[in-house]
Amino acid sequence: MNKQVFLYLSLFLFYYTTIVQGQEKPILFDCGTDHFHQELLQKEIISTNKIKQMEEAYQMRMESAPNERMACGNGVITLPVVVHVVYGDYPSGSGNPTPIGRNENLSIADIQLGIAYLNQAFAGMSVCDGEPSGENIGIQFCLAQRDINNNPSDGITRHYAPNLTDLDQCTEDAALKNLSQTGGTPNVNPWPATDYINIWLVQDICNTCSNAGCDVGSYATFPAAHGTLADGLVNEASLWASDCHNAKVGVHDLGHYFNLYHTFQGGCTNTNCLVDGDKVCDTPPDNDNTLTSPCYATNSCTTDANSGFATDQNDLRNNYMDYGELSCKHTFTFGQKTRILDALCHSRNSLTNSLGCLAPCSNPITASFTYAPTSPINAGTTVNFTNTSTGNASNYQWYINSVPFSTAANPSYTFTSAGDFEISLVVSSN
Repeated sequence: MNKQVFLYLSLFLFYYTTIVQGQEKPILFDCGTDHFHQELLQKEIISTNKIKQMEEAYQMRMESAPNERMACGNGVITLPVVVHVVYGDYPSGSGNPTPIGRNENLSIADIQLGIAYLNQAFAGMSVCDGEPSGENIGIQFCLAQRDINNNPSDGITRHYAPNLTDLDQCTEDAALKNLSQTGGTPNVNPWPATDYINIWLVQDICNTCSNAGCDVGSYATFPAAHGTLADGLVNEASLWASDCHNAKVGVHDLGHYFNLYHTFQGGCTNTNCLVDGDKVCDTPPDNDNTLTSPCYATNSCTTDANSGFATDQNDLRNNYMDYGELSCKHTFTFGQKTRILDALCHSRNSLTNSLGCLAPCSNPITASFTYAPTSPINAGTTVNFTNTSTGNASNYQWYINSVPFSTAANPSYTFTSAGDFEISLVVSSN
């Protein structure tokens, strides 16, 4: 009888996930971030010492101003995203954008829909119905309009790589990310992770170095990897925009990207909520990391009062950073918002200075100048500098050995003593 009941439940779960939702893995998925984090540590791409220093600095900031919004931007902060679509085989010569038996080469509309889902989640709205739900993080995402070299872009790159779109994250991650890091300028990455959030969409993600198998839905890097070639998010294309619930897989791992841990991190130990568990004080201790956790209220820990809760709390089944059915998930907490913004204002602060969301300059400037007389120049001689910059230049700043000396378009300077002098010109438009 027990075996019959178990068989019935298994068949019911399979039916719900494959027939009702119409996708292979819409409700259950395994987050590959923890596995990937350990691989980066082993490869010394990131270090435990750096992570420790970052967490100690975060703890000090929270203890001094626990409810203060990080002041790295006014209002909503919009961050540029580049989606790198990695696809496999297509019908030969058909010109049909839909491959036989594959779905990873998403249309522009589908990619834009996935960005819209992310924006809803980080604006504190339910991904599926747009209703207010949880904290408004104050972050939005745009598809990049320009690359680092000022070339126009739609924020999407496409790469035919049938050997990588069925990805083993243990052995093929570096090769995957190298696909998008060759620009028109030799040895210049047009999408550096200091300026763009790089997202790779693939057909399938497997992990052969753990027990996750091929049930990985996505994985990302924590802020300790900021700016490295590994930095960014890898997501299964079928989960990107096919369904509003499936899109929460990417929301979950972008939470990791901004330094959020799983709600069940560290189990029930939570004596100091800034140090233990997920290091967020308004998420109660959680010891349930099963992928099949239901939506109804459960409580896996009795240590909640140790970390500031007046009474024992249920696990946060509706939180994006918990495991379980995706249909439950629709909130970030205020504490998670604070931790996200802290990461953005500190370890990922370079993203806030990116020009990626702006249209490229229509008339870019190239700074240059000549001078006379030329070498050798005797002490006491006046040198005339002639600006030869191109583009719509209107502002000029001249430097001698990094010290400003003129804002004129064509200045002169008398060198009264002998020596070596470096002359610099910075040119800008209005």
